[in-house]
Amino acid sequence: MNQSSYFQSTKGAQIEYLIRDNDSQTTVFWFSAFTQGPRLGKILKSTPRFHGYRVSAENQEFNWVLIRDHAGFTNDGTYYGGTAGDLFIEDAVLELILSMKQKFTEKRVDARFISMGSSMCGYAAVKFAALGELGSGFVYSPHFDMKIAMHNCGRRPWIEWCLRSGTDSQKDEYLNRLQFVVDLKSDWISNIDLLVQATADDPYVYPEQVVPFIERFKAAGGTVELDLRERGGHTSIHTSNEYIYFVLSELSRGKLPKPELLGQFPQRKYSRTEKIEKTLQDFEHLVMKILKFLHIR
Repeated sequence: MNQSSYFQSTKGAQIEYLIRDNDSQTTVFWFSAFTQGPRLGKILKSTPRFHGYRVSAENQEFNWVLIRDHAGFTNDGTYYGGTAGDLFIEDAVLELILSMKQKFTEKRVDARFISMGSSMCGYAAVKFAALGELGSGFVYSPHFDMKIAMHNCGRRPWIEWCLRSGTDSQKDEYLNRLQFVVDLKSDWISNIDLLVQATADDPYVYPEQVVPFIERFKAAGGTVELDLRERGGHTSIHTSNEYIYFVLSELSRGKLPKPELLGQFPQRKYSRTEKIEKTLQDFEHLVMKILKFLHIR
């Protein structure tokens, strides 16, 4: 099955997903953004695909469930939540995951489940690893803190859309949702093996978001490894297909890959549109730094 489908939750919300059933022991839930950013995609009038579409098409070692959140501002995601007053996306995604878990567990009594994603989708991968009680997580260039993402990572319109309804306490919980989920599911966190890949030059992500989250995740009893690279920015340049397959293979065997084993894989090559998008992102980050400097002065 290569065409996407829509899952309708009990509340009536729809989630777009794509499933590739290879009769495998391991099912990978890949939280998937558009393959091109909203700005560039609209300029080029391109047809968006799931992030992971080609990777999953070329690999039959795992079952794949690609899940997209395209609610919210510019239909480009709500951090897989919905709004502060109504977590309709989170509820729908969790229903879908539990349905898929039941489907694959009925086929394989030794079924394993892994969640993965990057940026906003890395946030979702950890959240649903806990909520859906999945065994492992693999995230790269992740956003873990909505407040920082809103104020420093250019995500203000997207997150403000999510805060347009709800009480003050609901909005506060939404902004701290991942922290809330980790605390809520602390009894399950000890069962999750998490691999985080980050780059030291990712503005407002590595020191401000990744480091404190890892500390909190460990404090809750989780096991985590950090694959830290010096350069790469907010990209997936270090996650080549070979890298992804190795990590998922290790996690499917119940092994958490050690960072010293992960440097052997070559970087993947940027497509032309990714090069343009990265240039736009770098320029945006430069402008943000200049504005922040001027504001401080």
